[in-house]
Amino acid sequence: KLRRDPRVYVRAVLREDEATAGIGVGLKLKGAAGSFREVDDRPAFTVKADRFDDSGSWHGLRKFHLNNSVQDETYLDEWLASEIAREAGVPATRVAHARVWLNGRDLGLYVLKEGFDRNFLRRHFPSANGDLYDGGFCQDVDAPLEKDTGSARDDRANLQALLDACREPESEARAGRIAQVLDVPAFLSFWAFEEMIGHWDGYALNRNNYRLYFEPGSRKAYFLPHGMDQIFNDPEASVLEPPGAIVAIAVSRNPEWRARYRKRITELLPIFLATEKLHRRIDEVAARLRPVLLAIGPEAARAHADRVRELKERLVSRAKNLKEQAGQPDPKALD
Repeated sequence: KLRRDPRVYVRAVLREDEATAGIGVGLKLKGAAGSFREVDDRPAFTVKADRFDDSGSWHGLRKFHLNNSVQDETYLDEWLASEIAREAGVPATRVAHARVWLNGRDLGLYVLKEGFDRNFLRRHFPSANGDLYDGGFCQDVDAPLEKDTGSARDDRANLQALLDACREPESEARAGRIAQVLDVPAFLSFWAFEEMIGHWDGYALNRNNYRLYFEPGSRKAYFLPHGMDQIFNDPEASVLEPPGAIVAIAVSRNPEWRARYRKRITELLPIFLATEKLHRRIDEVAARLRPVLLAIGPEAARAHADRVRELKERLVSRAKNLKEQAGQPDPKALD
């Protein structure tokens, strides 16, 4: 069935270790242009423990992903980004690792990432009953985004209100309307975090890899980072150039918010300057992965150690660059 319809859930049995009893789950393939692989290759999976049983759960998770990490040979980018995000006050899903077999075929090491579900929303927001939208592939808020959870009403009124606010032509009115439908301080943290980790394939720069949650109490929008498997690749990536997404552009056009964005970069800078602390955390996880990689093969373990060393070097370079950029003036507007 997955050969024929890879994006449609099929029934599967999930077994954890030999001593753990299997549970019935829903399984489908995941990934976009760079990471998708067919089921007979080394596919990435989305697993829903409650797809065919409303009470289904695995270690408290109702939905999680098994990422093949074909674009990240360290297997650490997603984990590292989620750790930094939470330290920066940005809600992010938890990340671990797993060795995966499919029908007895050893697929190797995977990145295990929790899904954006109600359990995740309860941990980070006063209410988990709001509308959660999937940003899809390179879609902005003017697209008919897929709703993952929320009310049965399907008019996308909250999305439209956010879009209309950003497109308000008069600057003062625009700022007022945006502040009514977007948690601006939370967005500034999200935007600064994305830029500082070099998430070129995220929302602010590429209108990609994000979720959008409308918290029902405040009725305001919150952006959530996703797909962070290609971070810190360019240690000199700019955090000052204009963004490319609708909401980020609209926020950046407000001088007060732009100044607060710059201030937020300065406030988050100590996280990145503490490279020794980041290196220790990376070494701890890499040490946990090493026995698994050695069991797969000595060459896999050696290659992974090389990639981890390169990541640590990029972190040092990125910290130095961010410190320099924090003291630079904004780019001059074009005539």
